[in-house]
Amino acid sequence: MVNYLGRYIKNLSQATNNLRLLTHNETKWNWNQETEKEFNNIKKIISNINTLKYYNVNEPIILECDASGYGLGVAAYQNNGIIGFASRTLTKSEQNFAQIEKELLAIVFGCVRFDQLMVGNQIMVKTDHKPLINIFKKPLLKTPKRLQRMLMLLQRYDLKITYVSGKDNKVADALSRAPLQYTDVEENKEAHIFKIINEVKSTKYLNVTSRRMKEIKEETNKDPDLQTLMKYINTGWPENKNILLFAIKIYNQYKHELSIQDGIIYRGDQVLIPYKLRRTMIDKVHTSHNGINATLNLAKSNLFWPGMTNDIKNKIKECSICLKYSDNQQTNDIKNKIKECSICLKYSDNQQKVPMNSHEIPVYPFQYVSMDVFTTDFEGKSSKFLVTVDHYSDYKEC
Repeated sequence: MVNYLGRYIKNLSQATNNLRLLTHNETKWNWNQETEKEFNNIKKIISNINTLKYYNVNEPIILECDASGYGLGVAAYQNNGIIGFASRTLTKSEQNFAQIEKELLAIVFGCVRFDQLMVGNQIMVKTDHKPLINIFKKPLLKTPKRLQRMLMLLQRYDLKITYVSGKDNKVADALSRAPLQYTDVEENKEAHIFKIINEVKSTKYLNVTSRRMKEIKEETNKDPDLQTLMKYINTGWPENKNILLFAIKIYNQYKHELSIQDGIIYRGDQVLIPYKLRRTMIDKVHTSHNGINATLNLAKSNLFWPGMTNDIKNKIKECSICLKYSDNQQTNDIKNKIKECSICLKYSDNQQKVPMNSHEIPVYPFQYVSMDVFTTDFEGKSSKFLVTVDHYSDYKEC
């Protein structure tokens, strides 16, 4: 962090002489009073008002944001100068957020903390979390509910989200790993906004009964693999995924989307079903025998586990009722019925079609008029409409 901010700090090399000596391979490690004094001094220099730059209303802002497993960090820049730092610890409930939610929370935190500087100005947000870029491009209604709430809170800011590698996000990263203690006891605007975000509960939007949710919570608590998964969600995933157990490794591709609420694991707005309950949940979503697509749509709107799509397809392929009344069987039954229908045979497409008749070209408006009636749902009820078209001008009335 010091090296990254070095271009803004005067006499940096003189202020860090003893610290730099310790980085040399040939130097024996010795942390003494002089080194400790120099370390504390450089922290004061970084945060000193003389290092910070005054805000200029005419210059765009660059906002660096980052989230660790326990803290948020942001740094605001203008024209290669720093105008402010901010950090805070995550609350206990926020530590259970998915990583993508934590990263977006860091952006909300930066915008709210520097609200008076941000509103009405162009802001380039730098994040080292690539999935966030796609979230900002998605339609709002297609994002998980908690991300929706945060994106709505950001509507008042003119943001442009840019991805940067971790090595180019040093300041925010350092602040998120050494955050200031956060308490939400004060009734201020910032605390109120984070309270709104924390109140978003995925359970409210699921088509799952409270009895079933209680059962899912109990089975999650009994499942050793899911307990290990919860540990990784809370404390962070290892950089080397090869050290993960096979039962956990299958969740690695979803790691940025997994979160914990009330002892239950979620992927976005979908609840992760423990292994013991998966067969039961397949039977529940397939109760009506609606076919593969309808059953999958119902399941995906509420449930999740790796390989769920294949499990449901295999179940339906083995279902005797679905096989009996499959689309192919229904189609054949209908065709056979039509072939035996005397009225259909009389007026079938095999009969000679009446040729289309052309009308004379009109020379003035409303010389020739065509009319037809059609029925459709309108304002919640079935209604009939009369459509009139003038052949001269193609003017129509309904």
